[in-house]
This record gives sequence, C-alpha cells and structure tokens, in this order.
Amino acid sequence: AMYRQVYEMCLNVERVMTMFSSELRELDRNTVHYMIDEMQNEINKMGSQIQQKDKQIKQQDEVIQQLMKRISELEGK
Repeated sequence: AMYRQVYEMCLNVERVMTMFSSELRELDRNTVHYMIDEMQNEINKMGSQIQQKDKQIKQQDEVIQQLMKRISELEGK
C-alpha cells in the first residue's frame, strides 16, 4: 500500500513539486525567524556591553575630576 502511494505521488510530479515548494517556503520562513532572533540576541548583548562600558567611563571621569581637583589644590598652595 505504501509503495503504491509513493508510486502514485511520483506519477503526479506537479503535486510532488508543490509539496516540496511549500516545505521549502516553510523552512525559509523558519530560517528568517531564527536569524532575526539571533540578531536580536546579539543586539541585546551589545547593548548590555555598551551600558557596562558607559558605567566604567563615568567612573573613570569621576576619578579624573577628583585628581584634577586635587592637582589644582596642590598647585594653589
């Protein structure tokens, strides 16, 4: 019975091609969604890294301002 079904499907090449086309279309759609999800994860990761770097820069700026203030105080004496 199974052989007969496969044989009949092969006789109807158009039906087989339509089936493959719809499967390929679904795979393409899934691939696009996967790629978008991966890109979004990468963007989120980069955003987090940028926030950490901004925090470090602000801390370093505060240290520099404190040192500049201390230098000004010492030059004034």
